Order: sequence, then C-alpha cells, then structure tokens
Amino acid sequence: MTAEIVKEIRKTCVFIGVFSAVFVLMYIGVVLIIKNTFIFFIGLMPSMDKTLLRLIFYVLSASLMGVLFFIRRRRFSSKSLSAKSNDVISLIKYVMNTVIWSMALALGPAISGFFIFALGNLLYDFLVLSAISFIAIYINVPAKAWLELKLFTSLS
Repeated sequence: MTAEIVKEIRKTCVFIGVFSAVFVLMYIGVVLIIKNTFIFFIGLMPSMDKTLLRLIFYVLSASLMGVLFFIRRRRFSSKSLSAKSNDVISLIKYVMNTVIWSMALALGPAISGFFIFALGNLLYDFLVLSAISFIAIYINVPAKAWLELKLFTSLS
C-alpha cells in the first residue's frame, strides 16, 4: 500500500466528516429558523416534564457515543485489521465502512438534540448535543499518520 492510497483514504474520510458536520449545521439552521419564525413555539409536547425529556435523550446520546467508541476501537484493532490484510481492496473497504458507520453514530446526539428541541423547546440542550456531535465527528476523522501506522502494520 502506497502513501498515495493512504492520502486518498484520508481525503475521503475528511470529505465524509465535512458532510456530517454540514448535516449538523443544517439541523442548527432548521432549529434557528423554527425558533425565529414561530416566536411562540413551545414544543410539540409542552406538558412533558423537561427533566425527563433531558434524561431520555442525554442517556440515548451517551449510549450512542459509547457504542461509537466501542465499535471504532474494535474494528480498528490490530486483530481485526490483520484479518483483512490479505487483500488491499477489502482492507480499504473495511476502513471506509468503519468511518462511515462512525460518522453515522456521531450524528446521533445532534438528532437527539433536535428531538429535545422539537418536543420541549429546549434550545440550549440542542446546542450542547450538537457540540457533542461536532466533537465526535472531529475525533472520528482519522489522521494520516494514524492511518499509515494502522494500515502498514496490518499489511506487514
């Protein structure tokens, strides 16, 4: 595997990360439009207890982050990568699928935040969960040196 292939894998991972971040920004835009257009918006379930609503969606977001880091750690382990190392194409597909699934799970807190806003009009909770999504997206874009280390050691 050459350095050019690793560079292209990294570029694709960055593109997927940017796409995920734009998706979170789209959610923020929709929430701000709703907040500013419907000034008297009180949420779709205003009578629901705000603490219970927060508890449900923060626990859901925390569990998604736990699953995200567990899957990422397991799929990028030396044992998993060396099992795929007999074919370069299958190794690249494996790495890309891991990045795609990681980004999908990283969007979970932003989606949970959108539901918190839609159900209970909790804007600050939405912004906190969106920030958690941004952090998870940033963490899950692999660095070039890390990719080289993992891929070259699994192939040798």
